[in-house]
Amino acid sequence: MQPEMGINTSTVVGFIGAGRLGASLAVAMSRCGYRVGAVHRRSTAAAEAVANRIPGAISTTDAQRIAGQCGIVFVTTGDAAIESVVDSLDWGGVDAVVHCSGATPVSSLASAAGLAAATGGFHPMQTFPNEHGDARFEGVTVAIESESSELRAWLAGLADALGAHHIFLTPEMRPPYHASAVMACGLVAGLVGLAADMWQEMGLTREDGLRALSPLVSATAEQIGDLGIPAAITGPYARGDVETVQAHLDATRRRGRDVFRAYAGLALAQLPIAREQGNISEEEYATIEALLRGVIDSLNNVSGSIGVDPQGGDRR
Repeated sequence: MQPEMGINTSTVVGFIGAGRLGASLAVAMSRCGYRVGAVHRRSTAAAEAVANRIPGAISTTDAQRIAGQCGIVFVTTGDAAIESVVDSLDWGGVDAVVHCSGATPVSSLASAAGLAAATGGFHPMQTFPNEHGDARFEGVTVAIESESSELRAWLAGLADALGAHHIFLTPEMRPPYHASAVMACGLVAGLVGLAADMWQEMGLTREDGLRALSPLVSATAEQIGDLGIPAAITGPYARGDVETVQAHLDATRRRGRDVFRAYAGLALAQLPIAREQGNISEEEYATIEALLRGVIDSLNNVSGSIGVDPQGGDRR
């Protein structure tokens, strides 16, 4: 059984790899009264730039210095580097090591756990486009994972101090949790890109499409926050407009097989949610479902039998 650590807001906190998320979190924690003592970056200038925003913090390019001087260390490197960085350092004397990855299991911190450090994950479900995102934690959800009840409580207190909500993860919950985050963020951005590319069918550019669609995307996000799901869903699937759905399929087919498949697959997957509004009849629902499923089945049959050329043609 691990001994009590006695960690609190006065425990010295360090950051290894203080990039966009790490720098933002370090500054935010300092403003909330946590004692952020040191930040690490591979570049001296970059490390100094972060430390200069945190009263009393030092900067270093030596990750071992962070592990040697701080009671709690956040490893905020890229996901692929977390385990190798942790394996390369001596964690003797460190109370806790925490990563901020949504996808990486906490078991990647096993080297630190083997030296009696508590280990955990603290993942804000938020994007950080630059290193000045210290105000972006308010109202977000933070996923916390740790086998240590003391570290879990400390991380929950941190989330509260940042103005964030928190949930507790188990290792089994992490894949669906992160898939959900990617669906709502990276894949949405990619989907908007596909939507903007549809404007080429009108002789216009992606930039034209983005200029028109961006306010719509922002308004939709606000509507989701204000009304929730399914109330925020609009369009032909909420109305049961079969003719419009067919017109959309015809248009996306012209953009290529992958866009055609993506539109039909996404529409089919969200159809039951759209039906929850209660504005579509059973007959309309069945017709649209059969139409979309027929597209998916036909594409699967074609690709399974003769292959699909990346340019949209058949490989015979």
